Amino acid sequence: GGPNGHNIGSRNAYYAVFLPESGTWQSVDGTDLGRMIDLEEMEAHCAFLDTGPQPDHQQVTRILTSWYADGTPFVFYDTPQGCWQATWRDGQWQHENMWNLNGKDLELMPDGSHRMLLAPPGQKSVLIYEQAAKGEAWVKTFESEIPYDNGADRTWSMGFLDHSRPEVDVLMSQLKRGEEKKDYTGSWPVWTMSSQAETTAR
Repeated sequence: GGPNGHNIGSRNAYYAVFLPESGTWQSVDGTDLGRMIDLEEMEAHCAFLDTGPQPDHQQVTRILTSWYADGTPFVFYDTPQGCWQATWRDGQWQHENMWNLNGKDLELMPDGSHRMLLAPPGQKSVLIYEQAAKGEAWVKTFESEIPYDNGADRTWSMGFLDHSRPEVDVLMSQLKRGEEKKDYTGSWPVWTMSSQAETTAR
């Protein structure tokens, strides 16, 4: 973790696939990495983002992965410059800056489409973008203000609920910044949200 801990000095980002049937790892280009990935293998076969020399602040804060119907893998990752998509194409990772937002969760739907959950840096709202298929545009399908209560001012985590009911498909937990390691009373709000209806407190 860096000079002040918790990934402050983190650098680079990596991608590999675990194969449960053999207990081994595989790189995106199909290289067999065996049961363990050492540093040389990680740098040579797994790096999809080079952030340069050891930074003094976080360069990559979240990584979300999925794949398209044809097997093409892709990655969303957050940097101080926003949310990026890296897609494996023509034997290399192709990067695109998607939104000036923070990616929170990525969901592969039963029909092969994807949903992306995002929030602006200030976390005043939550948005959902959807992509019907590989190569098609990401379209904003939902946006709502994030409610706060009991003194909370930060949404600590949020994500899609797998196999959820339509009225409860997003879950978020909140706290007051600076109090997260002091107040353990259980008073911080937890919200459920429906991308089809109004926000509901739980």
